[in-house]
Amino acid sequence: MRFELHLSRRYFSSGRKKGGFLNFIKRIAIGGVALGSAGLLIALMIVHGFKAVISDKTLFFAPNLTIETYGGERILRADTLVQWAQQQANIEEAMAIVQAQGMIQVGEHIEGSFIKGVPSAGDLTGVPSLINKGRFEVSRQDTSSKYGLVIGARLARNLKAEVGDIVTLYASNALPSAEQLPTLRQFVLTGIYQTGIEQFDDVTVYMDIEQARLLFDFAPFEASFVELKAKRQDLIEPINQSMNQAITFPYYVASIYESHANIFAWINL
Repeated sequence: MRFELHLSRRYFSSGRKKGGFLNFIKRIAIGGVALGSAGLLIALMIVHGFKAVISDKTLFFAPNLTIETYGGERILRADTLVQWAQQQANIEEAMAIVQAQGMIQVGEHIEGSFIKGVPSAGDLTGVPSLINKGRFEVSRQDTSSKYGLVIGARLARNLKAEVGDIVTLYASNALPSAEQLPTLRQFVLTGIYQTGIEQFDDVTVYMDIEQARLLFDFAPFEASFVELKAKRQDLIEPINQSMNQAITFPYYVASIYESHANIFAWINL
């Protein structure tokens, strides 16, 4: 017999007639420790699972890396930068994106949001697969001359918008005045996405990139930034370091862990 088993049996076995109550107290004490340990393990597993879900959703919603400019200036020749990025090691795909702040209106309801111009197939995130109403379609619609628009579920609730509604976007490069009127265009709401994180579902409006260039007065090859998709998630940080060493001013590369640092810091906490 193993020493540990022999010692435990001797400890719980009592030859005395009045040892029953003492044995009962021992079992209650050990049972309490076991129950407390089980509760702690279950709590840790729940928190770990919650952390994994939020991390996965963040990595699914946002691009792995972005090439941006210091001061937030526009990228003048994004096509050249995309070609350079595609030649870098461990980069699966690169794409130019136009993004700026604007106002979105449906009926009498109006909200502020980020307006993101993407190609018709979508950007390098998983948003096209998160559509729960309608479809991800930002190209010109067959039923009208208007282009499609995709918004988040929370924004749709705030605007009381449904698929098929006419949506008006407002954009201005300066403070609106009598001399500087905002640019406006109308679209058809074709899809509503839902990530499960309301902060994401209230942030971004997706539209055609060429229409975004017209709305925000971008030149044909200009972009706000270039999105990059890594071949694997564990390569994001090594790519970030190597590309920042290779790229020149005024550009820099930011990983998702930097652009969404507040979310990952909260998750780790």
